[in-house]
Amino acid sequence: MFVYLVVFFVLALLYGVSLFDRLTFRMRMLFMILGLGLMGAVNGLRSSFVGTDSLMYAHLYQQAQQHSSYCASNIGYCVLNRGFAALGFPFPIIFVFESLLLYTAFGFFFYFLISSKYWSFATLFLYVSQTFFAAMNASRQFFAVSLCLFAFLLFARRLYWWALTCVIIAISIHVSAVVVLALPILYILTRYKKVFITFGIVTFCGSFILRIVGARALMVPFIAAMPKYRHYLSNDKEFANQGSLLYSLVVNAIPNVVFLSALLVLWWSAGHVLTHTKLEYRIRKFIFKGGHERSQCYADTLVIRYHHIFSEKWMRLFRRSAGKSGLNLVRLASAGSLLYVIILNGFSGVQIALRLSDYFLIFLIMLACLAFSRIRPVLGKYLQSIVLLGYTVLCFYLIFVLGHHEVIPYTSFMADL
Repeated sequence: MFVYLVVFFVLALLYGVSLFDRLTFRMRMLFMILGLGLMGAVNGLRSSFVGTDSLMYAHLYQQAQQHSSYCASNIGYCVLNRGFAALGFPFPIIFVFESLLLYTAFGFFFYFLISSKYWSFATLFLYVSQTFFAAMNASRQFFAVSLCLFAFLLFARRLYWWALTCVIIAISIHVSAVVVLALPILYILTRYKKVFITFGIVTFCGSFILRIVGARALMVPFIAAMPKYRHYLSNDKEFANQGSLLYSLVVNAIPNVVFLSALLVLWWSAGHVLTHTKLEYRIRKFIFKGGHERSQCYADTLVIRYHHIFSEKWMRLFRRSAGKSGLNLVRLASAGSLLYVIILNGFSGVQIALRLSDYFLIFLIMLACLAFSRIRPVLGKYLQSIVLLGYTVLCFYLIFVLGHHEVIPYTSFMADL
């Protein structure tokens, strides 16, 4: 537990210092690298006794070391294990590689799609939203998550074929990555505002109905069609609601409030009005008093940032693929965040399905940062602190009191050698 508290206080300190407006771009980048690097180090140097599924990964790696032809996992993950085993690496290399890939992917996503003012906020958000702890449990899935993060970045730059390649590799490691294919479909739908708003309202409200009715009947046919996952059908814990419906609503309240509030701020900042009442006018005046910083609406091309890394041949390839500008970030974040909250709300009692939300949490962070960039800086800092405080209380309760993900106590990789 001490290790986790140290990580938290370091991230909180970096975030607190980052609130100073005069902090340089290089300092903000240094803070982001330090924060992600610290989480990555703790993640990568853990033992197989940390996390619910870690011992299973150790067993799979032992099979690879014994040159067994059988591998009870997806082909991509089996190839990864056999490759490291053939090179003579011990089991901990899997966690080290996963951690390096995952937190590098987060760093690239932040660097290109989120304003530097919010990098430390986003880094601390990863910790208190339990993503850090989930990654130490579902290692194989977070291999897929890291590849999907790269895919999202490439997709935002209109590098569609490269993005699809990353997704296919991710699916070969963990089949759940197929869910990210819904993102481009939903992004296309955002072009039609009325249709997207109607779809969003129906699915958002429908996710609560699904939670109330229960998702087991919906999930059973899908799981039954996949022999590898049929054991979940006899595992009542996987389908049991975690506590009462009230408990689920409380746990999911913060992400839902962040999602709805961010959408409202972005809607208002674009000049739209909801009720035309004096109350709304006063609220808008309070939030946007003195003007607001208009955040970047479109993603820059990769060529702009990579011109000093790639050769002219690679630059020509990126120019042909990326064009002059990337996708609309507000629409992309809205689509991804909607997928995140409807999965979170609808499947809060089904652990095997709830994991699908891990692929889209990054868009809620992105959406929140876009909203913060539209409001008064002082108000934005207060709201950031409130969001982080709420998530922190929830994180410490779920991880340290209820023991989610079974990451306590923390032991290093030395226990596996």
